[in-house]
Amino acid sequence: MEKEKQFNSIKADDGPAHSSAVFATISGFLRLMANQVVFNMGYTDQTSLPCEVAVDISIICYSFTMFGAYMFLWFRQRSLYEHPSMQEQSKRWLKRFSWMSAIIVVGGGVFVWILFSINKRPPTQTTDARELKLRHICGSYT
Repeated sequence: MEKEKQFNSIKADDGPAHSSAVFATISGFLRLMANQVVFNMGYTDQTSLPCEVAVDISIICYSFTMFGAYMFLWFRQRSLYEHPSMQEQSKRWLKRFSWMSAIIVVGGGVFVWILFSINKRPPTQTTDARELKLRHICGSYT
């Protein structure tokens, strides 16, 4: 009689799932720290550049947090479908759809990052919308 292959739930959960959860937690903490810098800095002529850098760091850390959370959920779902009781439910098209969703999440994040980093707008002499937004975020209109 052939022994049934035993499923090891600990082995299915470790690795990428836990790494992405830790990554999301650390980047979320860094975002909170960047937000504290922004909230306590204020906006004057001397602090405009550091405030803008802190806002950019906060936005980047938010993106990393969301990416880590989505990847954790995707890896966790994948490990659940590898369980022997779920393998009957896991059809070939479902596995392809799962991989396509992961590719779309990663590709969408890369696309947004590219759009965010291509800010090639020429500076103007007047107060533009970005400066007003930074003044509002950084807490001063003087």
